[in-house]
Amino acid sequence: AAAMAALLLLLKAFTLLNVTWPEVLGLFVLAFAVAFVANYYLVRYFIFRRIKLIYKIIHRQKLPSEFRAGNLDMTKNVLDDVEREVGEWADKQEHELEELE
Repeated sequence: AAAMAALLLLLKAFTLLNVTWPEVLGLFVLAFAVAFVANYYLVRYFIFRRIKLIYKIIHRQKLPSEFRAGNLDMTKNVLDDVEREVGEWADKQEHELEELE
């Protein structure tokens, strides 16, 4: 978005592109909004894939169908919940190993 804005400003300065300042501002805002939304969903999907892999490993079962990237609540600290559950799983595994010995 910043590169696009810089290019538009350079083209405006050299009058190679006949655009008005409101058009430059509008294009910048549009480019920023598209980049923001795309990054938001890409990061959300990346986090979901990592969490899904961790849950598959610790629960050793198929995850419920409602476990989807769209259901990931980005207002909560999802990684803290995962860290807590992984800690509980590790403690449980350690306890099971101690019982076997």
